[in-house]
Amino acid sequence: MSKKKPKIMPRSRWTTTKSNAPAARAAQINGVALHYPGTPGTIGTESEAKTAARLEGYRRQHTNGNGWKDIAYNVAVDQRGNVWTLRGVSKQSGANGTTAANRSHGAILLLVGNNEQPSAAMIDAVLYAVRLWDARYGVTAVRPHSYFVSTACPGKPARRLLNDGRTFYVKTARERWPDVK
Repeated sequence: MSKKKPKIMPRSRWTTTKSNAPAARAAQINGVALHYPGTPGTIGTESEAKTAARLEGYRRQHTNGNGWKDIAYNVAVDQRGNVWTLRGVSKQSGANGTTAANRSHGAILLLVGNNEQPSAAMIDAVLYAVRLWDARYGVTAVRPHSYFVSTACPGKPARRLLNDGRTFYVKTARERWPDVK
């Protein structure tokens, strides 16, 4: 794995709007949930411009279509290893399916298609994102969205990495990125 830290894409890279999401309650955050869009094909290697447009489309659907305060996810990670700031780590998630799950877990959107395998760069960036929550809140778990509600999310490829005993774990994130503060 590269020693280079992932590129953090600011919210301003994909939208001109401010987040209206409520602040996370530090005492309640204990984990992070992994999500995926459930899209056919390959989306993780789209250009940055296409990724930005995709994220803005999700935000519009979540706010205008669903009536939510903002895009539901806190961050997104693409196959190039970029970490896109959505609501941000300091905000409460809106993606986990229940109020309790949104209060207790942040939400990372994996920008992968249904059967798209996460790249090494994506895995590295997910671990970095987990450390952002861990450094701030001391999280203890990385879970699939399906832990909270009945869904196929985050898809079979990501689920395999959640179940392998090593890849998407807080301990692995701490070992990989010990200097994240």
